[in-house]
Amino acid sequence: MERIVIGFDGSPGAESALDWVTDRAHRHPVLIDLVGVANMFASDRTGALERLEDAEARMRSRLPGTAVESHLVDGTMPGTLVHAARSADLLVIGIDREHLVRTAVKGWMPLRVAVRSHLPTCLVPGGWSAADGPVFVGVDEDSSDAALLFAAAEAAEATSTLRIVHAWSEEHPVRSGSLVVMTAPRTRADHERLMRRATEKARETHQGLTVESDLIHEDDAANLLRSLTTGGSLVVLGTHGRGLLSGAMAGSVAQKVLWDLRAPVCVVPDENRSSAA
Repeated sequence: MERIVIGFDGSPGAESALDWVTDRAHRHPVLIDLVGVANMFASDRTGALERLEDAEARMRSRLPGTAVESHLVDGTMPGTLVHAARSADLLVIGIDREHLVRTAVKGWMPLRVAVRSHLPTCLVPGGWSAADGPVFVGVDEDSSDAALLFAAAEAAEATSTLRIVHAWSEEHPVRSGSLVVMTAPRTRADHERLMRRATEKARETHQGLTVESDLIHEDDAANLLRSLTTGGSLVVLGTHGRGLLSGAMAGSVAQKVLWDLRAPVCVVPDENRSSAA
């Protein structure tokens, strides 16, 4: 049974995270742990605990028979939440798009959580609603199979199409340090072989899965990422955990792109990182 930890702070993004997990729980059995992080000396500690308990009660009402717990833990973000989720299968947090300044002051906290996490971490935008579009996954020659296999499993369970995306540039090849949507093979044939391998791997793992592939000539990973969620239900990206979405997506401008997305984004660490947790 899948154990899901939801980082909950009462924000609109956190409420959407509850909605996303509720939808997921209708597809397969889950165990849900709502985790709030607060400094023991915080003035609103009582309010944080009340919001957490209210969220637990609502999830129990939505999902009768599902095990739901809540915990308010002392500490600071992102380390405390990442540690609290260390034995889970999935960590889910919300992105509060209506309060970008507050989020920026906190140091792009959802992204910092995702990159530090040793398990798949899903960022759910505030205002999320279920969509029937494909599941997108970005691949490159440096990425492990973890993100691809996670995306294939998600698409198979939702009976959606898996759409594998690979971006390349002839003029300015870039080696991605941590994000799997950019790549640097030397010829188009290299790119095509990479796509064939990824497509075959997904189909072998999930018989009957509809798999599409897009080989895109794109210098700007930010533009590519924006295009991924047009009509998509989920975007899956890989990370090697070398800093805050470094490599092709480094810098505050590229990080802000994630706040433009309307579909949830799942960041999946490579096998070596997750197994070392």
